[in-house]
Amino acid sequence: DWYSTLQKSNVKLITNRIKQIKSHSIITYDGDEYPVDIIIWSTGFQTQKFALPIYGINGCSLAEQWSETVQ
Repeated sequence: DWYSTLQKSNVKLITNRIKQIKSHSIITYDGDEYPVDIIIWSTGFQTQKFALPIYGINGCSLAEQWSETVQ
């Protein structure tokens, strides 16, 4: 159902590689800068496995936290 979201006038799908992430924008390798509200890191179908360790509040590992969910 999310495909229709991509058709909205206030949504832009950017597939270029990200060179830099700023506090309110991204810069792609082609030099374009885009304001962002959210960045979705699409990792494929293994959503609970990360190439990089991600830690949140109090050093909580996201992989460890998510490993407790039902798959």
